[in-house]
Amino acid sequence: MNSRLIGALTVVVACSAVLFGCTDADTDTDKSGSVETTAPSSIPDSSVKAEAITTDLEAPTVVLGAADGTLLVAERAGNVRRIDPKNPDRSSTVLDITSDVGDLSGEKGLLGLATSPNDDELYVSYTRAADGASVIKTFPLGADGVATASGREMLVVPQPFSNHNGGNLAVDADGLLWLGLGDGGAGGDPYGNGQNPATLLGSMLRIRPTLDGDEPYQIPDDNPFSDGTTPNGSKAAPEAWAYGLRNPWRFTFDSATGDLWIADVGQGEWEEINHVAADDGLGEGANFGWNHREGTHPYTDDPDPADAPGDMVDPVFDYSHSDGRCSVTGGVVVRNAPGLPNLDGVYLWADLCEGRLHGLRPDADGEVTDLDLGAEVPGITSFGTAADGEVYAVSVDQNQLWRLTQAG
Repeated sequence: MNSRLIGALTVVVACSAVLFGCTDADTDTDKSGSVETTAPSSIPDSSVKAEAITTDLEAPTVVLGAADGTLLVAERAGNVRRIDPKNPDRSSTVLDITSDVGDLSGEKGLLGLATSPNDDELYVSYTRAADGASVIKTFPLGADGVATASGREMLVVPQPFSNHNGGNLAVDADGLLWLGLGDGGAGGDPYGNGQNPATLLGSMLRIRPTLDGDEPYQIPDDNPFSDGTTPNGSKAAPEAWAYGLRNPWRFTFDSATGDLWIADVGQGEWEEINHVAADDGLGEGANFGWNHREGTHPYTDDPDPADAPGDMVDPVFDYSHSDGRCSVTGGVVVRNAPGLPNLDGVYLWADLCEGRLHGLRPDADGEVTDLDLGAEVPGITSFGTAADGEVYAVSVDQNQLWRLTQAG
């Protein structure tokens, strides 16, 4: 375990990597010859400025827009706060599960948030104090927007190590809950979880929450492995939608197209961003390649390179750890944002260590151009979109909530 993974949220360091597993102790990080897949383009009318609107957060991990125009911000220790971006000095506590989270060693903590389509349930993803397992829990939200009762456990996934927990949550247009889980941690995927569709680790999960009855969730009939097997008859997890991921820290759905964007944190050389189109199956049953590949490149410590399948899905973009980069933070697709009129349809992303905003602009053929958006925000852990379309980000380096708008 790299020491950066232990102390980044108590003492700000270059990588702030405690949440991401951006480099593991057993990985060679001297990769100075690597270069980006695509050099970033700087387009003047796409430049962005970042305005800090609150600075009293404590290790924020998620920012999520609520239907009433407020923002929900998760703090790593287990608090969820509601902040009005028009009056950010006023905030309230929505949920406090600090006693459930407890242990913050490695990359543990409160890692994911989502709300039900009616905004009456709050879904949270966190690592459990007792054993480090990943827990998905749902809490009813009262009329005052505060979580009520003790919540209901939906899913518990044992974690063999304290890193690569993933944990991002999102609800799609059909009300299905998606969860991204890392490969279980350590370095190099020692248990081969990424290439094992029978485990929930290293996968994108897709379930239908049920608020009544004995079962906390259902398996959608159109999940690719809903019968518990792959097309070739081997065992598979019915909850899994896709696999072959190392640590899908952040993913998002395009509100206009339904496309899915997954930013997968790399090992020691390459970071990757995956894009699967809704009108092309949304990556159903896809194998994204880890641990045979890191980005589009063969993984240097692949235990069995000859066994790599031929149908692995390529990322739409990858970049190297040159120039001080270390860990990708996936963002959101800008849609009808009043403050970002020139970036409509652009997918925002950042690197945790580089601290500079980027955007991927897709063309009609599915190719992307990487835009250097100019703004510098160190240690971004999450992007979020408010109900009015405005885009925000949170960072751990300065414990701030940022509003992103067009510069000039």
